[in-house]
Amino acid sequence: MPRKSRKLIGWLKVSGPFLGTKKGPDTLFFVVAVLLVIAGCHRDRTPGEKQARLIAAENMQLEKQLADQEAEIDKLKKQHAKDIKKLEDQLAACQRRNARLQQDIDKGIGERADSVRDTVMAENARLRREIERLKSQLPDSP
Repeated sequence: MPRKSRKLIGWLKVSGPFLGTKKGPDTLFFVVAVLLVIAGCHRDRTPGEKQARLIAAENMQLEKQLADQEAEIDKLKKQHAKDIKKLEDQLAACQRRNARLQQDIDKGIGERADSVRDTVMAENARLRREIERLKSQLPDSP
């Protein structure tokens, strides 16, 4: 029994003799009226209590959804970090490969340049000898 109802019933017991000397319809009417007021007040609180319970249930549901979303965010952050690490590793591997290829290209160009230079110098020496031989075959002219 709610606290207010107990207080009211206690007051009625104490005040009963002062309400009237006749115990009959007046007293009965007063007691019934008080009980109806109490019942009415109780009914007024019920929708508020229902609303409070609904709000509490909705809050619990929203807190659960929030927790689920935070867990999903944490999961996605971990996956993102993992993907970033994988991509950084791939980038480093590609950069190392590019450096090796660049060294091979530079080495290949150097070797080809050396080869061409050696060929050109050999050809140049051959042509100088040929020029000297041809000069020696020419008659001396003034």
